[in-house]
Amino acid sequence: MINGKISRDIFRIFISNTCPSTYNYREDQYYRCMKQFIIFTLLLAVITGCKKKEENLTITMTGTVYDPQIGSSVSGASVKLSVQEVSSGTWSSNYNTLGTTTSGSGGEFSFTFDHRNAVDYRVEITKSGYFGSTVSINPEDLSTDNTYNATYNFYPQAWFQVNIKNAAPYDADDRILYQTLACEECTYDLLISLEGTNVDSTITDMLYGNRWIKFEWYVTKAGATFPYRDSVFCGVGDTAYYQLNY
Repeated sequence: MINGKISRDIFRIFISNTCPSTYNYREDQYYRCMKQFIIFTLLLAVITGCKKKEENLTITMTGTVYDPQIGSSVSGASVKLSVQEVSSGTWSSNYNTLGTTTSGSGGEFSFTFDHRNAVDYRVEITKSGYFGSTVSINPEDLSTDNTYNATYNFYPQAWFQVNIKNAAPYDADDRILYQTLACEECTYDLLISLEGTNVDSTITDMLYGNRWIKFEWYVTKAGATFPYRDSVFCGVGDTAYYQLNY
């Protein structure tokens, strides 16, 4: 806001240039010039405000790539920011890339971009040895006035390999049911059924590293069924092996 002294100075300059012969003599001209000055000031405020808004129509987004399995940040991850937007009154299902970067030593990254008529923003994170991660961001959560910040969980890969073998066959009705437990990312979290005397199958699954994986199986031989359960630890980037003979 312009203070009183500056306002008077500007007013005097404005009046002396617009109606110098009437400023100190006629009251009606004084008020007419005052009205012109007020209009001039309002226009100046509008122009200045519009210019300020144009200068500040940028969004800053920061984030941290975090490995919850190990409990530490992830450096060297590739991060891509894309936008789905309405352009020229037309909506497109495609995502356009706004920028790419790499997470720093503390897992940090940032993007600064122009405000868009966005429908959705998407952050994609990739790195060798990790499960890819894609996160959608609601445009309403982003503002030109504040920096948007979030932590992105990024899970390391590990492998579990089990060889299932009928080591003591009884007859053709031999049967085994196998299933991993509490492993949403696993392929074989559903029940697998194998039958016969010549069962010798290897199953390989990819899962989050630095965790225990539990599994169970049911063996049917000679008309009787027996339940079993076990677990193995899967280290980050490693393959854990288990030989299941029945």
